[in-house]
Amino acid sequence: MEVLHALGIDSTVLYLFVIATFAFFALSSIAFGPYTEALLEREKRTKGGEEAAVELSKQAGEMRLAYEKKAREISTQIKSIFDAHRGEAAREQEVLISKSRAETAKLVEETSRRVSTELVEASKKMKEETPSIAQAMVAKLLSKKA
Repeated sequence: MEVLHALGIDSTVLYLFVIATFAFFALSSIAFGPYTEALLEREKRTKGGEEAAVELSKQAGEMRLAYEKKAREISTQIKSIFDAHRGEAAREQEVLISKSRAETAKLVEETSRRVSTELVEASKKMKEETPSIAQAMVAKLLSKKA
């Protein structure tokens, strides 16, 4: 012990060592133990959360791919339905146009025939009335001169 006294270390060091040891064990059981347990539990949850986040991200990617695939399928179905209806409408339009053209041609032919008939009748009537008109004109001219 004299060596310790020569170095300037007395019995208070022993008391300080005992107090520090007691404080360490007391704090370990009261403060550090629960804190360590809470920290370990938090790390477990975080790691589990990270794994869950990775899994959920993977599932979200798979769901997005499935959604895009279904969207493409539905778009293809809509396009095929639209094309079918457009083709049907084009055929119906062609039928209506050809029907209208036939009716128009028939109407034009009928009108042309009626006009030619009326023209022939007017020509006959004019030929029949020409002599009587000429006589009326001559009579009128002669009556003015006299």
